[in-house]
Amino acid sequence: MSKLSCCVEAAHHFLLSHNDANQLIARQRGIIEDNWSQLLQLEDYDLF
Repeated sequence: MSKLSCCVEAAHHFLLSHNDANQLIARQRGIIEDNWSQLLQLEDYDLF
């Protein structure tokens, strides 16, 4: 089972439906995909 599918399966613990969880995941993926190239261009950004 993927980590994202585990999140969807646990959604009810956070009062979310499977559909709501899937929509949140899709939104976050879209944000990441839309901004990925900009993130790669940050030379001095320390993630950790």
